[in-house]
Amino acid sequence: MKNKMIYIAFAFFVAQPSFALDENQLIEKIQALDWKTEPGEYELVNKKSSVTTTSEEYLLIGSEAHKYMHISEGHQGFKPDAALVRIEGPSQDSQVIYTFNDIGYVKMDDWGEHIDPDEMLQQIKKSTLEANKIREDGYPDVFVDEWIEKPYLDKQSSTAYWAIAGHTSEGDSFVNAKALKLGRHGYTEIIWMGRREKFSNAQASLSPSLMAYNYHEGFQYADYIP
Repeated sequence: MKNKMIYIAFAFFVAQPSFALDENQLIEKIQALDWKTEPGEYELVNKKSSVTTTSEEYLLIGSEAHKYMHISEGHQGFKPDAALVRIEGPSQDSQVIYTFNDIGYVKMDDWGEHIDPDEMLQQIKKSTLEANKIREDGYPDVFVDEWIEKPYLDKQSSTAYWAIAGHTSEGDSFVNAKALKLGRHGYTEIIWMGRREKFSNAQASLSPSLMAYNYHEGFQYADYIP
């Protein structure tokens, strides 16, 4: 277990930007979290979904994922259902965040009619600047630069994708790629976070995470009818 915690801490510092904080304290906080280190299927706290992990991945669920995001982001405004760190394999050092949004039936027409990429990018930049205001001391500010992939909808899979590039006040660059899986009961937001050199395209980066996510409340996403 000790070696696994060392791998997780290493993945954290490779994937995250530079900190002006005590690294030993951060490592202790990371090691104290309830990591799911054995490969398998793990039910999430909403009781409606699960994530299947491989031997290359470690998972945090519910409040443990919230604590991890607090450690990595420096604020408590981001509370996903699960957070996953990849410590081996081709996607080593990348991270994935899962959040289900129970808002009811989402039609694909709703997506196409209301998305303006330029306006959307400005909103993302604005929300990122707002997050900087609540970030704790010792954490670098984060800035969004541009689209790497503008938003698009894959109608066959009922999934919207996009990816942005950004940087921190410490000079570190990053990519956030996002998939929104639309369904009858809402949508699942899956975010891939990693270094630009590890990124190919949003669909390729997010496909393993989409395949690993299972929604259980009486239907499968493949049954979705627009």
